[in-house]
Amino acid sequence: MSRIIMGQIRELIKTCPHIETYAQGIGVDHLAEEPDCYAIESIPVRPVLKKYINGDTERQQGFVFASRDSFGADVRQNIENLGFFQLLADWFESISKTEGFINLGEGKESKKIEAVTTGYVYDVGVSKAKYQIECRLIYLQKGN
Repeated sequence: MSRIIMGQIRELIKTCPHIETYAQGIGVDHLAEEPDCYAIESIPVRPVLKKYINGDTERQQGFVFASRDSFGADVRQNIENLGFFQLLADWFESISKTEGFINLGEGKESKKIEAVTTGYVYDVGVSKAKYQIECRLIYLQKGN
């Protein structure tokens, strides 16, 4: 089930107006080494947040959105790299106000997608770095 949800999260993120190019694509659990590439990576979370008497459950899918970008002494470039993640977090907040912003299939209803952390540098190389932001999708799953 998680793979279906991760695929839908990937499709949703591809519509983000702040991702100007993803010539390298948006990987799933794999971030290419070239600059200007993106990936979503699953992370462990407690899947069930709340159980209701009628059998419905409020659930979450945790993920990291990561990018590989140019990195170095150019302060402006590094600030722009981090600024992208603030734009992404703001976009998540705005689309969460739209009912059914992501199709999760029958019996599931999206509630919110959000950044759980700010964007940060995760791994640094000589001329490029991996930046990432931890996120989650909250949804309602109907009981049987």
